[in-house]
Amino acid sequence: MLDGHRFRHLFRVIICSLFLFFGFGGLLYSVSVCRAQRTYLRNKYGFFRGTSLEVPKQSDADAAARDLRAVSSSYESNYYFPAYVAMLYLQALNSATNWAEYVSARDGALYYSREAVALNPYYDEARYARLYALMAAEQFTEAIAYWKTVVDLEYWVPEHHNEYAKILLREGSSTSLTEAAKERSLVSDRALKARLQKMAKLFSLP
Repeated sequence: MLDGHRFRHLFRVIICSLFLFFGFGGLLYSVSVCRAQRTYLRNKYGFFRGTSLEVPKQSDADAAARDLRAVSSSYESNYYFPAYVAMLYLQALNSATNWAEYVSARDGALYYSREAVALNPYYDEARYARLYALMAAEQFTEAIAYWKTVVDLEYWVPEHHNEYAKILLREGSSTSLTEAAKERSLVSDRALKARLQKMAKLFSLP
C-alpha cells in the first residue's frame, strides 16, 4: 500500500510526465504545421523577391501538387494550398499543347478544387476554382447547381449573381436563358445587365 506522501509524489510524476508528453507532441505538431505553411507560401509567393536570395514562386501545377501531397498530412486543414494548386491547373489548361496535357490539367483542377471547397466552402478562391474547373470540364449542370448554392448562401453579393448569369448563358438551354434573364436586377456588370434586360423583353418576363 502506498502512503499519502508516496502517492502524492507518484501523482505529481504522472501529471508532469503527461504535461511533457503533450507539450512535446504539441511542439512537433507546431513544427509540422509551420513547415506545411512555409511550403505553401513558397509555392504561392516565393521568398526574398528582388534579392540575390530570391526563391521564385511555383508556377508548375504538377510540382506544386507534389509539394502539397508531401505536407498535407502535417496540416490537413490548409485549404489555401489545394485552392492554389487548382488555380495552377486551370492556368495550365491554357498552355496545354495536346489533348493529354489538357485532360491532365482539367482533372487536376477538378480534384484539387473539390479538396479545397470540402475543407472550406466559404473561401472565394476555392469556390471560383471549383466553378471554373466544372466549366472547363463542360459539366454545366453541376456548375449551375454548385454556384446556385453559393448564391443562396450569400444572396446579397452581386458578383455571385454575375457569375450565375454567365454560367446559365454559357449552358444555353431555353430554361437556363430564362433563368439568366431573371437575374437582371441582381447583377452588377452593366454590359451583362443590358443583355439580360433585352432577353427579358424577348421572353416577355415581368
